[in-house]
Amino acid sequence: MEYLIYTLIAFAVIFIFVGKRFYKIWKLGFIGVGIMLLADLLGTGYNYYAYPRGILYLGGIPVLHIFQTYASSILYLNWLPRRQDLRVAYTFFVSALFLVVEAIMYHIGAVIYPNWNLAYSFILLIFGLSMLSYLSGFVQKDAVEEETS
Repeated sequence: MEYLIYTLIAFAVIFIFVGKRFYKIWKLGFIGVGIMLLADLLGTGYNYYAYPRGILYLGGIPVLHIFQTYASSILYLNWLPRRQDLRVAYTFFVSALFLVVEAIMYHIGAVIYPNWNLAYSFILLIFGLSMLSYLSGFVQKDAVEEETS
């Protein structure tokens, strides 16, 4: 139930704040999902953490968590600054926001940490969002080049 609520809120925020820009960046959300799947398949596989309260699972990861990650990736990229110095601060800020959400999910039992803690998650979030930012630049650049050709 927690993942359903989180996913619905994330998509509602996309609908309200991203709007028509969604059609320009929808592909980029899949990069975030790929990064999350890599990290979470390793994390759950090595029993660092687990998601005990999901409904439908894909390799130990709740399917709604995958949808929520897609939505969160779109939201992160929607407001990603163009200037590199601002991107660093923005990435730290968004990582802290996502960490608060993760702490809430941990508190209500949607995620458990047999061999993990929130400090590791903060580092992983910063790294994952930085990779998302970096890799999305290639996809956007290719899309702009295709439009101008």
